[in-house]
Amino acid sequence: MSKRFLIILGAFILIIGGAIAVILFVYKSPSAQNAIYSITNRSDVNTNTTNTTTNTNRTTLSPDSEAIRFTARTFAERYGSFSNQSDGSNLRSAAEYATPSYAETLKTRAASTQPDYSSTYHGVTSKAIAFDVVSQTTNNSTIVVSVQQTVIDGATTSTITKELQLDEVKTDDGWRVNAATWQ
Repeated sequence: MSKRFLIILGAFILIIGGAIAVILFVYKSPSAQNAIYSITNRSDVNTNTTNTTTNTNRTTLSPDSEAIRFTARTFAERYGSFSNQSDGSNLRSAAEYATPSYAETLKTRAASTQPDYSSTYHGVTSKAIAFDVVSQTTNNSTIVVSVQQTVIDGATTSTITKELQLDEVKTDDGWRVNAATWQ
């Protein structure tokens, strides 16, 4: 093989390896996900090549408000999705967005959950559809997330809407859920 080909191949492998490393880092880091979410949800839109910036009719949220909503959405969707055949994986997954003390509570609850393969399948998939920020200070927030749940019970499927109140606190890792209560 030629030296030029080996250099190109090496550069290609480095680029692909770097991209995979970035993807894995973002996947494992909720604070990096919050940062990316904040960057990608800007309300300014470049409308032409002369760099004219036009504000759309959306309400501009502060970076904290966007991070609070991102954490609330992700936590609510994970927390509210489960089945009788899972092992509490929804709670362990939601724990990634919780404070350390609340994460331990969720992991303890998950550890006591046993799959039930002997009965008819019952599963719930949750989707956050609306947010109501009840209160927000520099380090605390209370947000109510409206969650649409698709419930599968054997051969029957239904859709319901529930509300989940989340108390969030700002930590060194970003906004984290400190309590969750179905309303």
